[in-house]
This record gives sequence, C-alpha cells and structure tokens, in this order.
Amino acid sequence: SAVAQYIQTNIPAARVGICHGVRNGYEVQKLRRLLAPPLVEVIGTDISPTAKEFPNVIQWDFHDVKEDWIGKVDFIYSNSWDHSYDPEKLFKNWMDCLNPRGRLFIAWTPAHSAPADDADCFSASLEELKSLLSRHGTLEADRIVRQWRIPGKSFIYNIARIALRRKPVKTIHLLVVRPLGCI
Repeated sequence: SAVAQYIQTNIPAARVGICHGVRNGYEVQKLRRLLAPPLVEVIGTDISPTAKEFPNVIQWDFHDVKEDWIGKVDFIYSNSWDHSYDPEKLFKNWMDCLNPRGRLFIAWTPAHSAPADDADCFSASLEELKSLLSRHGTLEADRIVRQWRIPGKSFIYNIARIALRRKPVKTIHLLVVRPLGCI
C-alpha cells in the first residue's frame, strides 16, 4: 500500500492512525497488517450501526473528534471524504487531530468529481480538493497510484485483463497533507 510505504519512510515513529469512513474495515486491517501492530495502533470509523461488527472499527461520525485524538494522531486516511455534509469542518477537525509530524492521506479518483447525490454529499475536482485542503494544511505530495487488478476476481482473470487491456482499472491520486506550520 502506498500509504503504508509513505508512513514507514516519512513517519517511522508513527504509533496511532485513524481511517475514516471504512464500512467493513478493509483499510484498517490492511494498514494494521502492513504496519506491524502492536507498534502502530490503527482504528477505523464509520457512521453505520454495522461498524461495531468489524474488528478495530467504531461507530462514529467522522465530522466529530474525540478529545483524546486532538494533537495525538500520526496519520489519518480516507477515501470517503465525499460523504461529508461539511467538508470545511471535516478537514479542519482531521487536521486538528494530527500531531506536528502527522499526515493526512486523502484518496481522490475521477469518481469523486461526479455530481453529488444522497450518499456522496460532496464532490470536487482534483484541483478543487487541493484548494480546499490547502486552507487546512500544506500539500506535501500528490502520488499517483494505479490499481491494476480487480478485487474479488481470480488471479488468472486479472493477469489476462492486464495482458489484453494494458491499462489500470483506475488511477488514484493520493494526496498527502501536513499540518500548517509543520515540517
């Protein structure tokens, strides 16, 4: 995972991470595996009542913060920011949770710029999202990550698909944001 690699390289002393809007906790489990707990404690949040059914996931509105998170989190990851009804509040609160060496990781795909609807309350082009994030932190990186395989499909299917189509399933921009005034 590009997030885990970035953390290992740039935040080697990371101990606490939060993934917001995780549904079934896939990102949480992947980062916990790649970052080798118990050294790094990664939890997930989701507003759904089913959140409690998944390990290391709590039911929580990602617009809100717990008092004990403020200034203590090493990294936050989300690809669900487009579910926000108040993105200004969302990004301000997330940045408030980060410690001075912390980083916010935001995944953006072209689907995030589709018109808003009941589930995805907010949409933004890549440039609009960068502009919004720059009001709350300093954009440190825009890494392009290409997803080549289709999750849930067999190894043979994915190899054949790659050989025939020779292009990724999707391209993801991973935006890395650090708190204002931090190095």
